[in-house]
Amino acid sequence: MMVKKSKIISTFIISLLVFPLLFSVHSVEVMGASGVAAKDKMPVLLNEVFGIDLSKYSIAEEGYGTRYEKGGLIEVDGYSCTLVDKNGGLVDVHGTFHNGFPDWIYISPRSDGTLYYVIDPPNGSVEAWKNLFERYTIFAQKYEIPTVDKSLALELFSKAPNNLPTSQTSSARVALDNVTLYISQEGFGFGAIVDGVETPNKSTGLTFVNNQIVFSDKFGFYDVKSANIFSEEEFTILLLI
Repeated sequence: MMVKKSKIISTFIISLLVFPLLFSVHSVEVMGASGVAAKDKMPVLLNEVFGIDLSKYSIAEEGYGTRYEKGGLIEVDGYSCTLVDKNGGLVDVHGTFHNGFPDWIYISPRSDGTLYYVIDPPNGSVEAWKNLFERYTIFAQKYEIPTVDKSLALELFSKAPNNLPTSQTSSARVALDNVTLYISQEGFGFGAIVDGVETPNKSTGLTFVNNQIVFSDKFGFYDVKSANIFSEEEFTILLLI
């Protein structure tokens, strides 16, 4: 299971951030959001953002806990559970929040599991992704999570082509001001542009593939101070030092 999860999140990150980084190195400062526990935020995220009908399930195998990384600068608050429907079908739910930011959210039905919704799941259209993002901004405001500016994000969605690429690995790209949107029928992702360079330190993205939901919002987690740009030759030399 862990190998499968790692593959999914790796594919997600790669597909979200496949753009020319020009071998950039950024000076960043770790930020914080509200201190509400992951076990309290997760049900709200599942129901009000992703539209999952939690009334259709009982909760089993619930677990949560907190640890600290980077000398105590990062609080990693984790939560996991199994949703069990009336027929015994199972849905795995895992999430970690870094300083209150949703670092990694993973929702996946098992072979016998089904996702039931109170809000229609996204159909891969620009409008569906826009609506989901708007629901997330309400969640983010409620829990004081700085994320992509809503008005800028909505303008980016409005400029996305209606005929979206099938896969996120070949997603359409729309850039405006200091933010880039990558979007396809499988999901969307925002990346920040710092000193003219797109950087993976500040990103938000969601994929919805085969009923599996993977989400991350680290857009406001890092305050990027500067970007130092190296040529490929210079970068290679640095690796050899």
